[in-house]
Amino acid sequence: DLKDVTNLASLVDKIGEISGIDWIRLLYVQPQHVSDQLIETIAANEKVCHYLDMPLQHASAGVIRRMNRWGEGDRYLSIIDRLRAKVPDIALRTSLIVGFPGETDEDIMILSRFLRAARMDYVGVFKFSAEDGTPAAGLPDQIENEIINERSTQIEALIDEMARSSQSRFVGRSLKVLIESSDSGRCIGRSRYQAPEIDGEVIVEGCSLKPGVITDVRITGHGNYDLFGTRVTCRT
Repeated sequence: DLKDVTNLASLVDKIGEISGIDWIRLLYVQPQHVSDQLIETIAANEKVCHYLDMPLQHASAGVIRRMNRWGEGDRYLSIIDRLRAKVPDIALRTSLIVGFPGETDEDIMILSRFLRAARMDYVGVFKFSAEDGTPAAGLPDQIENEIINERSTQIEALIDEMARSSQSRFVGRSLKVLIESSDSGRCIGRSRYQAPEIDGEVIVEGCSLKPGVITDVRITGHGNYDLFGTRVTCRT
């Protein structure tokens, strides 16, 4: 909520100076606020997770215009290209709304092409629902629930298809993992590439560490979103 969005990078750097804060994760950053300065901060500040959540909502210029939001697919891809040029291993998350009034089959094709080009790591898909009293509820060309459900299923299938390929890049790597729970010789945690609750988890076999410990984990396998591995070393 900063009035001067160019201050976001400076604020992140200031937070990084606080003792006891090891990981800084950027969530809900609007795409128009992803400045070159912020990208440099993500790349250079070792406390900042190589992770960014940008709630894009759609990729079709027409749908985004009706949502009164900034940008369109090509602009978003340009931002993503800039991010990956400076931070090649960055994990990207977004959220989408399917079935916004006036959305067409062509808009869904545009969104699908964008997702394949963007190669997002995590995508949340929400179905549009007309809430009483909201501007969108009064828009023309409301879409039937059956069509919204079909489009949501189509986009979710594409996301699941891409997710396995995205997670495969971590196999063979050693990642820092924050342990969140432990039971019967198995720990569950998350890496710097996974936000709590909304992304996948790292499942660590042969582990009995307490929650809050950060340990090195060698990744040996993956599912659609979860990673599997074994403990290498740990630190408190």
